[in-house]
Amino acid sequence: MEEEPIGRPPLLDKTPDKKPILKAKDTSKTVEKDNFLEALGFIDDIEDKKPALTEGPKNTTAIYDETQKEVAFLKRHIEKNWYRPPGIEALERMQVVVQLEVNRDGTVKRMEVIKSSGRRFFDNSILRAVRKSVPLPIPEGAYDIFKTIQISFNR
Repeated sequence: MEEEPIGRPPLLDKTPDKKPILKAKDTSKTVEKDNFLEALGFIDDIEDKKPALTEGPKNTTAIYDETQKEVAFLKRHIEKNWYRPPGIEALERMQVVVQLEVNRDGTVKRMEVIKSSGRRFFDNSILRAVRKSVPLPIPEGAYDIFKTIQISFNR
């Protein structure tokens, strides 16, 4: 007695209104060579505009370095007025991130602790230092950079 091989099962869903999954390719549409090259004409336009898109400040690292120096100076100015509470365990690992909104004259419009150290008195000590440091030394011509700034303080 020889067993017949089991074939594929018949399709289970024979709903007549379903669209076939596979469609035959439509060969009636052909692309002419000239139309194809015209469609790629935008590449020439991009190549012409490429220098304008890539141009920018020539020496951005120098601008970045100068800004970092000014931020470090501002941070040192605030730290001079920072009284760190004594006797705190793990003082060297505590970190506070403060966001300042500054007026043009160096007065503080708003200050907020963005990332707390987990110890309210430690966070408040840096806020007190900011208040004591007013007016803040905002560099001439850099107000747009220092208008809203986040500074990280740690032991």
